[in-house]
Amino acid sequence: MDDKAAFDELFDHFHSRLVNFCYLLVRSYEASEDIVAEIFYQFLKKRKTANRIENLEKYLYQSVRFQVFKFLKKKSAQKFLNYIECPTDYFIDFHSPEKEYLNSELEKILIESIQALPPRRKVIFKMIKEDGLKYNEVAIIMDVSVKTVETHLSLAIRDLKEKIGTYYYSSGRDAKVVKFNY
Repeated sequence: MDDKAAFDELFDHFHSRLVNFCYLLVRSYEASEDIVAEIFYQFLKKRKTANRIENLEKYLYQSVRFQVFKFLKKKSAQKFLNYIECPTDYFIDFHSPEKEYLNSELEKILIESIQALPPRRKVIFKMIKEDGLKYNEVAIIMDVSVKTVETHLSLAIRDLKEKIGTYYYSSGRDAKVVKFNY
C-alpha cells in the first residue's frame, strides 16, 4: 500500500472520531475541524517516523488533547476578564472618574493575582472560569483526575481571595466594600 492510500485509510478511520472528541473539549465544530486537520497535517509531515509510534490511536488522541490545550491557551490570552462571575450589585459603577480609576486598579490587581498563580492552577482556573469548561473536560485535557481539577480550582480561588481580599472604594464620604464570591 502506498503512502497516500495508507494515509487516506488512516484519515477515514480516525477523522470523525477525533473531531467528535475534540468538539467535546472546545465546543466549536469549526475549531475541532481545524485542530484535527492540523494533527493530520503534522502526522503527514512526520510520516517517515510514524513507524516508531507504538499505539497510533493513543498517539492521535493525545495529539488532540495537546492541540486543544494550545488552542484554549491562545483563546484565553485573547480574552480580558470574562471569568469574573460576580453578582451585578458588586460591580463598581462608572459614574465618576475616581470610580473608573478604582475599578481599573481592581482589575489590575485581579489580573496580576491570576498571573501569579502557579502555572497548572492558573491554566485550570482560566479553563473553567474563562472558557466555561466543565471539570471533567478540563480533567481530560490536562490528563488528571476530576478531583485534582477541583483541588486546583479551590486553591486558585483561595489564593485570589487572599491577594484581593476585601476591596474598598470611596464614594464621597461613604466607603463601600466589594467582595468577590467565586
